[in-house]
Amino acid sequence: MRLIRRSPIEIYSHLQAVDFDFPLAARSLNAVWMKATIWHNPQCGKSRATLAILEAREDIALTVVEYLKHPPTRAKLAQLYSDAGIAPREGVRTYMTDAEERGLTTAGDDAVLDALVADPRLIERPLVETDMGVRLCRPPERVGGIL
Repeated sequence: MRLIRRSPIEIYSHLQAVDFDFPLAARSLNAVWMKATIWHNPQCGKSRATLAILEAREDIALTVVEYLKHPPTRAKLAQLYSDAGIAPREGVRTYMTDAEERGLTTAGDDAVLDALVADPRLIERPLVETDMGVRLCRPPERVGGIL
């Protein structure tokens, strides 16, 4: 006998395909957790609001990374921005930073990534990563697109 692992989405799709209408089955599928990671700054109102949206969901296994204490690597930042479909310069925080004066809003990807790794305060927040994708959650409601 071979054990086959199925994702909750595959199971739910199968139940719909065979016209299996059993509300309890759907509720139990909703209990399966989705993994989410928020790159969070507790001093930021948008980041706190996004965190509150994620914490309100019982179906999410949440990892909170305070990126000022535990900054992402250059490779991780590049991956996050790529998965979010944005250029690194679009992930630069310009409010209350010297990013514009340093030319980071128009700089190339390598220069921006180097600057963000050297000074994580320049990272725009919050970034949220789930199995459904990555979003820069400004406004916080954007997180709904990857849940």
